Formats: sequence, C-alpha cells, structure tokens
Amino acid sequence: MVVAAVGAAPLFAIIPSFLLLFAFSDSFAFVGFNGIYQRGTPDAIRGRMFAAVGAVMNLATAASFGAAGFVVEAVGWRPVYLGGGLVDVACAAALAVVLRKRRSDPELDLKCA
Repeated sequence: MVVAAVGAAPLFAIIPSFLLLFAFSDSFAFVGFNGIYQRGTPDAIRGRMFAAVGAVMNLATAASFGAAGFVVEAVGWRPVYLGGGLVDVACAAALAVVLRKRRSDPELDLKCA
C-alpha cells in the first residue's frame, strides 16, 4: 500500500518519507517470507527452493527494470506506482487467504513433497 501512496502523494516532498516507510516495511516482509520458506520446505530441498525463488525474483526484477522506462513513458509515473501498490495489496490478500486456510487445516501445509 505504501507504493500506491507514492503515486497518490499530492506533494513530491512527502514521497521520500513514503519510500523510507516502504523500505522499512519491506524488511519485515522478507523476514516473513524467509520464515515461511524455511519452515515449509524440507531440509533436503531447501537450498534448491531458495535458489529457484531467487532466480524468479531476479528474473522478475530484470524484466520490470527493462520494461519500466517504456511503461512510465506510456502512462506516467503515478499510474505505475498506483498499479504496483494494487499488485502488492492483491498479493497480500492472497497470502492472507493461504495462511488462514493453512492455519485452519493442517493438511494444507505448504511443505513440498
């Protein structure tokens, strides 16, 4: 949601505050993600799983950096930040649903076979 706040900010002067908040909150997200990966992945494949997740994240980052200039040029920077914020909210909602179902039904544990 902080990313969307950057796009909705009425003054540029407050954007650095939003970006600082984003960086701070992102650290908590990464700790949470790593905890889920570590607890939900068997020891035998944990290294491969971290490598696969890292590769997907790096690929997505490279693709987004490659496309960002064209997208910002086409629609402007505000819609890009607002769209990114909406994607963040959608991902958080999906994760919340999965974690709630996992908590209520142990059979849906995120462990890999």
